[in-house]
This record gives sequence, C-alpha cells and structure tokens, in this order.
Amino acid sequence: MTAVREPGLAAERTALAWTRTSLAVLVNGALLLVRHFVGGVGAVHLAIAALACVIAGMIAFIGRIRAREMRMGGDTPPGPRPLLVVVLGASLAAFGVVVTAGALWV
Repeated sequence: MTAVREPGLAAERTALAWTRTSLAVLVNGALLLVRHFVGGVGAVHLAIAALACVIAGMIAFIGRIRAREMRMGGDTPPGPRPLLVVVLGASLAAFGVVVTAGALWV
C-alpha cells in the first residue's frame, strides 16, 4: 500500500505558479488581438492568438502533471520531463519572437 505524503504548501505553490504563467501567456495573446481589432483581425493575428492559446494549454497541462506528481511523490518528487521542457521552452521562445516581430512590424 502506497501512502500519500503530506505535500505541505509546495505542491499548491507549484500549481499556482503554473496556472499564473498560463494565464499570462493567454492574456498576452488576447491583448495582441485587442490591439489589432480596430483595423480588422487578419490571419496573422489570429494565428498569434491561437499560438498563445495552445501554449497556455500546454503550460496548464504540464502544471497539473507537476502538481499531481508533487502530491503523490515520495521524498523527492521527480523532475520535469526533458522533452516537455524542450517543447515548452521552444514554444515560448517562438511566441516571444512572433510577438516582438509583431510589435516592431506595426
């Protein structure tokens, strides 16, 4: 029988941090749409907003996994999966480049 350890506040703080980050990415995508809504929303702007939604969903998903691992883990919870870190990091870097280019282009 596996005993569930008392996680303290670390798991809750982790879940809140991942949720806060996903909301920040989602709001950035929404703000880009609102900024360009006056002149009509083009395909590029919709693609940026869709990318923000996908990245925010990825962040929320990974955050739920990490929080569950921390609640159910042993003395030391496992670290993040390398593939998830690479994919998420590359997605955020691409989003940053697209947002910066969009801000400078207009």
